[in-house]
Amino acid sequence: GITWGLITEVGVAEALAGVTTLRNVATLITCLVAVLVALVGVFASRNLITHPVEQMLNAMGQLAGGDKTTTIPCTGQDDELGDMAKAVEVFKQSIIKTEQLAEDETRARNERLEQERQSTAERERQAAERTSEQVRQRKEAATRSARTNIRTPEIDRVYGEAPAAVGGQAPQHDHTAPATTRLRE
Repeated sequence: GITWGLITEVGVAEALAGVTTLRNVATLITCLVAVLVALVGVFASRNLITHPVEQMLNAMGQLAGGDKTTTIPCTGQDDELGDMAKAVEVFKQSIIKTEQLAEDETRARNERLEQERQSTAERERQAAERTSEQVRQRKEAATRSARTNIRTPEIDRVYGEAPAAVGGQAPQHDHTAPATTRLRE
């Protein structure tokens, strides 16, 4: 063995061309990966943070507008958005319960007023029936008295009370006359 060597003259650019190409490809790949990571980050933040927050804001706006049928998004998540959604759901249920209690109270008050109205109407009807019955009995007594032409102190009292009960004057009768003079034949 003899060892041989070859010496050539090559420019720096030509000698480092492979390394330069490798450096340029690595820089290009790094830039593409960085752009790709940035796009994934924007997409993920839009879908995982911004969109759910917008949905939550819309749901809260609908609740504030009185729509209690709105569905609260993100209630099943185990993160901060899920905690917010659960708090809004509690608020929604509280509104529903408060309104239900107010409706129940109004219904109960209306039922109570209706019962009072019916009770008053029944008392008035009974009072009218009693008055009507008293008038009927007095008329009957007067009719019986007129048929027999007998005037008694009781009949005179009835005749005296009836006009007074309706605001008139009671007739004046002589209660001292003997009962036999009151009979007509």
